[in-house]
Amino acid sequence: MGVCCSSEGKLTITYDDIIENSDLSHQFLFHYWNVGQAKSTVASASAAECINPRLHIEANPETEDVFNDAFWDSLDVVISALGNVKARNYINSRFEDYFVNCVKQLTLRFPKDSSFTGHLPFWQPPKHFPKVPLQFSSRDPAHLSFIMSASVLIVETFQIPIPDSFMNPSVLGDAVDNCRMADSKGYVSVNDIMKKLEKFTEKLPPGFRMKLIEFG
Repeated sequence: MGVCCSSEGKLTITYDDIIENSDLSHQFLFHYWNVGQAKSTVASASAAECINPRLHIEANPETEDVFNDAFWDSLDVVISALGNVKARNYINSRFEDYFVNCVKQLTLRFPKDSSFTGHLPFWQPPKHFPKVPLQFSSRDPAHLSFIMSASVLIVETFQIPIPDSFMNPSVLGDAVDNCRMADSKGYVSVNDIMKKLEKFTEKLPPGFRMKLIEFG
């Protein structure tokens, strides 16, 4: 897709864990000769070699002493894929500190009606006054479009029929409003996840295969 492939782009990944034998059955980037190595280091090498050789990627299994204030200030995008509540809460707090608070400080220093010397508005294209904090709304077309697009990718991958009502923004918005996230009970082990997946696979029709989605 070209992300982090330019001379100025870089993808940084971290995961404070090593590869174990139990990982080999469900984490396709790892092989038996990787057992005992850092997951982030092996994953970055595999991604660069197999997915996109032009990808500029850096891995570091360490965290706090490397990913300091300067590091967080340099980021454009943060993607969190964490498996336990403690780690998610930590990342959320760091994100709050280094992104949301920075935007809030900017809007305090330059309110919506700010102007330069000469009475030129500070907030003029391409700069737009940010909404702080950004709250999800099922009635916002942009937010709903994201939910719809992500949902279509999932159901097409699993070849699930899409009802006509799904494409109706009002119906989809009501469905989103009625969704409730399950309360997390803390750390969820890989074994527990695998057991749930095995139960789901028993309900799939014989010979079922996921559909490959290609982006044009």
